[in-house]
Amino acid sequence: MKDSYHLTKLFKLVTAEVAIFNEKRNELIKEFGAESANGDCEVVGDDAKRAYFAKVQELLAVPVEIAWAPVTKAQLDAIDGLRVSGADLVDLGPLFED
Repeated sequence: MKDSYHLTKLFKLVTAEVAIFNEKRNELIKEFGAESANGDCEVVGDDAKRAYFAKVQELLAVPVEIAWAPVTKAQLDAIDGLRVSGADLVDLGPLFED
């Protein structure tokens, strides 16, 4: 149960950070974009795209620290029914500690 709790807590913390990033990215799309025929907002034009991508790079450069320990292979193995491939572990990146 403790391992499942740890993984769930880490997932929720990461999800919250990703939501903040996406919110800010969507604001940039609205700032540099234009409404398309189907009602979506798209960044069009070379100048707008360059400005948009520069701002997204700034956003990506903001350091994010998650106040929670990375998950370990032992913790993943302890969760009944959880199957994790090597590729999944690589995808976890800094959220995984061997």
